[in-house]
Amino acid sequence: TPLDSKANLRIHHKCDEVMRRLMQRLNLTIPTFVLNRYFRVKFSLRDCIENSEEWNCSVQPYEFGTDGKEIPATIFRNIEIGQPTEKKDLLEYQFSFPSNSKRHVNIRFHFMGNYSELPWQNSFAIPRLCS
Repeated sequence: TPLDSKANLRIHHKCDEVMRRLMQRLNLTIPTFVLNRYFRVKFSLRDCIENSEEWNCSVQPYEFGTDGKEIPATIFRNIEIGQPTEKKDLLEYQFSFPSNSKRHVNIRFHFMGNYSELPWQNSFAIPRLCS
């Protein structure tokens, strides 16, 4: 790197291997890495016209800060409800959709891919509120 001349020690090896050997020499165990993803999905009835329901859906990804409080996070590349979304704000996704006769909506979440996560899909039940 441009700052190599300032370093007291330069190591030309993969960081993971260097840290594994260092931890071994220090007789420390390397904790198992666990990836946690947090997001909130909210549904709200937007409109009720002639027995037809129009729904809003909001997806808000978040992480926990060092103080334990929720902070917004960018964990999704995109989210699909039927079709891929056009994204302007990666911290909150907003959708509108009509309810279907099956009373559920399938949402497919595409993660950023930093940890090679596969897309995750879930089916959410939609109640009938208009009669």
